[in-house]
Amino acid sequence: MAIRGLRQTLRDCGLREHKDGSYSAMPKSNGPRLEVSVRHWGNWVGVVEAQYSPIP
Repeated sequence: MAIRGLRQTLRDCGLREHKDGSYSAMPKSNGPRLEVSVRHWGNWVGVVEAQYSPIP
């Protein structure tokens, strides 16, 4: 149930969900790209967030 809420929150923040369980958002300007990976196993949840600037 917590995973469902986390996924909905990420979508509500404007991130797009991918088939591999990751989420990403492209900035509207030249700001950094955001990628979030969510994994869960048993009672454990792992969330990794990365921000980076795409190479022009």
